[in-house]
Amino acid sequence: MPKLNDSAKEPEIEAALDELILGWADVTTGKMFGSRVYRAKGVLFAMIGGRGLILTKLRAEQRRLAAGEHDAHAFVGRGKEVPAWTEFALEDAASVAPVASMVRDAYDNALTEADQPEGD
Repeated sequence: MPKLNDSAKEPEIEAALDELILGWADVTTGKMFGSRVYRAKGVLFAMIGGRGLILTKLRAEQRRLAAGEHDAHAFVGRGKEVPAWTEFALEDAASVAPVASMVRDAYDNALTEADQPEGD
């Protein structure tokens, strides 16, 4: 997982995301590939890395909206594109607010997935 282009900004972006996310029910944090991750009922929905923020649980129509409204794109890690993961460029803490609704969508989708019976 690549680090932020400006790794000096990572702590302030992490703090802004924590402020946004950590009050939501059933959220836990951890590390994956050396990056901070957020899970809802154990389902990964967001991580810090790449150009800023990666959301892993947006539906196709939400990914298209993210691309159009936020210039987001499919995440590319180690030269391989992951089309279901959407990467948002975040420059600093102030750039978290404009994507907050997308983060909430990813969280809601993760909760829905977590609540599905196994095998569905």
